[in-house]
Amino acid sequence: MSKKWTLVILLVVVGMLLTLVGGASARQEKPKFFLIAHGGPGNAFWVTVIKGMTDAAAFLDVDATWLGADTASNEAMVGFWDDALAANPDGIGTTEPVPALIEDAVKRAVAAGIPVIAFNTQDTRPEGERLPHWFYIGTSEFIAGQEVARRLLADREITGVLCPIQEVGHIGLEARCNGVESIMAEQGIPVVRFTINYNVPESAGLIADAFAANPDFNAIVTLGPGPADSYYQYAAENNVTPDKVIHATFDTSPAIFQKVKEGVTLVSVDQQPYVQGFETVVWLYLGSQYLLKPANDIFTGPNIVDASNVDRVIELNQAGYR
Repeated sequence: MSKKWTLVILLVVVGMLLTLVGGASARQEKPKFFLIAHGGPGNAFWVTVIKGMTDAAAFLDVDATWLGADTASNEAMVGFWDDALAANPDGIGTTEPVPALIEDAVKRAVAAGIPVIAFNTQDTRPEGERLPHWFYIGTSEFIAGQEVARRLLADREITGVLCPIQEVGHIGLEARCNGVESIMAEQGIPVVRFTINYNVPESAGLIADAFAANPDFNAIVTLGPGPADSYYQYAAENNVTPDKVIHATFDTSPAIFQKVKEGVTLVSVDQQPYVQGFETVVWLYLGSQYLLKPANDIFTGPNIVDASNVDRVIELNQAGYR
């Protein structure tokens, strides 16, 4: 083989190697984001948020990793934050159900120049005391609670409302009950809060106890899919029909949508979890790469699912978007 052809072949091989190395380098430099939450795939709600995150990451060709307890744990977020910071990511999205737990970690991220976006649950403490996130993507829990209360009052005469809370100290859940209570208080209608958990049979029993202690109450507002399932079990075990007790709930699940269709649940507040996951990744990308961000928070709700739109929403739920 001539030296000329040997040189040509070497140049071709070198070119191929440079292309491969360049491709590998590009892949290694792919933007890396973490979404840290107080829940995970053990809860139907978070499955939809995770799908939004995954779809956005594929669309933008970035790495996005979910860090969250399988079902629910505010305390576990501390360890997840440590893991994320150790990876030196390009951006972090976080829920803020108990801001004090992650305050140190968020401040470390900001000090390191890592963009932080709040999603799903935001720090609602007074201005100046809040976590230093860029902005919030999610619903207004207080306004959503008010909308639920108005829907209940439009449906019938309400004598009293139960508002069970499944996570003690969760500011978003408290805000939902606060919204309900603010409207009911204008009509002199009592709202009773009490603590339940994610154990469906156990919480069904706690709901039964609450109705026994408040026999004149004819409404209940649950704050998520698990608590809704507990109400459904209580109602089935005690032959409670919609004409006796009216039910409204927050968030989404196949069971909730079916009960809306059957008339057992009047409304469900959909905060569009898919959008929360998708847009958090999109804005982490735009912020970290181009210093772009919106001027205000981005509200994904409240949106209402009721008898008028539940059939279409069921189709979208089966596809993973609602």
